[in-house]
Amino acid sequence: MKQQVYYSDGYAKHLPPEDRVEKLLAIAGAVTAERFLDIGCGDGSLTVTLKNALGATEVFGVEISAQGSLEAREKGVCCYDVNVDESPLPFEDNSMDAVYAGEILEHVYDPDHLLDEIHRVLRAGGTAIIDTPNLGWWADRLSLLLGYQPASTESSLRFGGVGKLFGSSCGGGGGHLRILTLRAFKSLLEAHGLNVRKVVGAAGKTTPPSTLPVLLRSLYVNLNRLACSVPAVAQFMIAVTTKSPMG
Repeated sequence: MKQQVYYSDGYAKHLPPEDRVEKLLAIAGAVTAERFLDIGCGDGSLTVTLKNALGATEVFGVEISAQGSLEAREKGVCCYDVNVDESPLPFEDNSMDAVYAGEILEHVYDPDHLLDEIHRVLRAGGTAIIDTPNLGWWADRLSLLLGYQPASTESSLRFGGVGKLFGSSCGGGGGHLRILTLRAFKSLLEAHGLNVRKVVGAAGKTTPPSTLPVLLRSLYVNLNRLACSVPAVAQFMIAVTTKSPMG
């Protein structure tokens, strides 16, 4: 199945879960950027929100879905239709002050190509914010211990909930190909010349899996919130990186 077909309607719509947005805005608010690029910008909702937090005067995006790209342009994003797994980013070297790649790394076959391109277009000293699901998430650790498929992964594009502790109601999957632990995430970014300044843990949806017994739902929510303070076991990892001046 071609990626453009698979993601034709699977692009990011609206804003992600509140916890991630709050943490992304806190990160962006501490960064100054005139030119900002959002890789996999979806419909542009988060792109515009981050652009305002960064104080950027120019905002760019790339998106694999033609419909998502169209909606982003309607919001004022200079967006290009690009499959980042196959094509270079349509920007000059060292042309961006800040780059955001949200929940993209896990979807690509060749993460090295994507990270090389982020490094190329980012100016020396610029900031790249990259987030991705965590294979070391506490719920994935529990799933593996009990013999279930980790929720952040999937064994089928058609049947994403196969073998999972919480079935398909826990999220995850959706074409995930590369799921990293915190150690692997940091090492991979550093290997591509992106110096990791910090990694912040974040939660996904605040609602527990619908398949979870009612008596355990409050426990699940509280554990997920608590885990955010420890990136190694948080559901999502948000890395704040800079391109070395020597890169």
